[in-house]
This record gives sequence, C-alpha cells and structure tokens, in this order.
Amino acid sequence: MRVATYDEIDPDRAMRLNAMAFNWLLDSEKVANIRKIDPACSDWLALYLMDGKEPVAQAGVCYPRLTTSEGEMRAGFVWGVATRPGLARKGYQKILFESMHERMLDDGADLFVLMTLRSFVAHGLYEKFEYMDIVPFNWSVRKRRANSKSSVHVLKKQWKSREIARLYREASEGALGFARRADGFVSIRRAWTPTWLDDACLLERGGRTVGYALLSKWKDRLVIQEICCPEERNIPECVAALERAYDVQYVQLSTHTKRSTIKWAERAGLPLDVGTYIVFMARGARRPVARAGLERLLGMDKGIFQMTDLDSY
Repeated sequence: MRVATYDEIDPDRAMRLNAMAFNWLLDSEKVANIRKIDPACSDWLALYLMDGKEPVAQAGVCYPRLTTSEGEMRAGFVWGVATRPGLARKGYQKILFESMHERMLDDGADLFVLMTLRSFVAHGLYEKFEYMDIVPFNWSVRKRRANSKSSVHVLKKQWKSREIARLYREASEGALGFARRADGFVSIRRAWTPTWLDDACLLERGGRTVGYALLSKWKDRLVIQEICCPEERNIPECVAALERAYDVQYVQLSTHTKRSTIKWAERAGLPLDVGTYIVFMARGARRPVARAGLERLLGMDKGIFQMTDLDSY
C-alpha cells in the first residue's frame, strides 16, 4: 500500500469513500469550490492509503489560524478521518496519521487539533497519538417560548451581509481560540456542508444591528448554531426575537465555549448543560504540551476560549 494525496487519486473514488463514511458527497466540483474560497484548505487537501487504485482510508487537513496567549498560531485541523467499511482496526489510520503529521510539520503547523466523538473507535487512536480531550461540546434544548417579548427585529436571509464579519470581530475582542475568521466565513462553511445552515439573520433594535444568528431547522426544532452579540447582554432578547420569528416546537443552542456567552445564554433559558459525545482534541505539534499548558495557551483557564460548532471541520 502507498500514501497518496487527493490530486493523485481518482476523485470519484474519494467521493464514494466519503459517501460510505459520512453520507457526504465530496465530489470534484465541491472540492474545487472549497479550494477557491477557503484559505485554510491545505494544498494537498487530504491523504489516502491506497490499495491499488482504491482508497481504503482518508485523513484531511486544513490550517485555520488560532489566537493564543503566545500570539497567532497555525493549527493543523484534521478532518474526514475515514476507513472503508470492514477495514477498521487494521492499522491503516496509524500509517496515514504518521504521514500526515510529517506533512503538517513541514507546512508549519504549531498545533494539531481535531473534532471527534468519544464513542468512535478512532478516539482511542487519537489518544495514542497524544491528542487530549480539551473541550466537550454541550448543547441546550427547550420548548419554544412563542410569547417572548423582544424589541429586536429579525432580518432573515442575510447570507452575504458584511455585518456578520464586523460583528464577529467586535465580539471577539480579547478572546482566544477561533477569534479571527477568514472573510466570507459563512460562505466557506456552506461550501463544505451546504445543508448545515438554513438561515443567516441580522438582529436589529431601533435601526441598529446588535447581533447575528446562524440557524438550522431540523423538523420541529430551530437550532441556533451560532449567536453573536458584541454587547452580550443583548443575547436573551435576541433569542426571544428568534423564538417569535420561527414557528417551531423546540429551540436548541449548539456549543459556544466562551464563558461570558454561556452566562448570557443561560439567562435566555438555554444553559449549555446537555452533554454530548462530541469533543475538541488538541496536542502540541513539535513537542508535548501538558493539558494545563494547552488550556493556558487557548485561554480556557480564563474562560476566553472562543469556538462554536461552525469552527470545526
């Protein structure tokens, strides 16, 4: 067997592997669009372990910039770890990870990070490669409060608004982690997973934009994937406005990690206390870093680590 990059294999075979593993059609057109608009995309996109012409395992990498207590760092964010059905536990991903780590070091990565589920077999592999569970992803869900009072007005379908980027920059002042985003972040996320977001809303009061929300609708639920207000005391009223604007039975808030955001979400009746199997893992790239060191580096010890589900690959 040999290790190959995405450009060295048949893209249709890569698409089929992702369809089998994730029900995700990563075809050549989607790859071309991702490469065009996502500056974090690695030049080689992903590595594959090949059995002849057939890819039996995949691991991809992107390079987002993280704000840390020691300055800006380049993170190697691992995505799309997959093995063909029936071929797990044969050491194929171990081969890929060894090759991938070498490439990430050559590309100047300062940290290696990934998202996974603790229930996955691969979680044990990541621990063997010294990745540590750093942030558990918690959600909140409750019945919609249809009669919530709010002076905030919801402007729907604001996909291309530059206000979203401005509001995020203002809200991220003083935060670490995923505190800086590429221009066109919303378009980038939709390029990777078009079905992830159903609406992008601006939230206004008295003609002034006080925040935004990125939303999904799942049957009887409105899922607030991300809510962002530079003045976070506006979060409860913004949540109330969203509840009035969408006719659903339940409201769910996905992961937000900054302590102040969690506090104001709780005041909106959405405490992030529903545990999930999802976890953010990290390790040092060139040298071992203790958990306490990673927590200081990313601001977790001060409650200023910023990340939502939408920052993951």
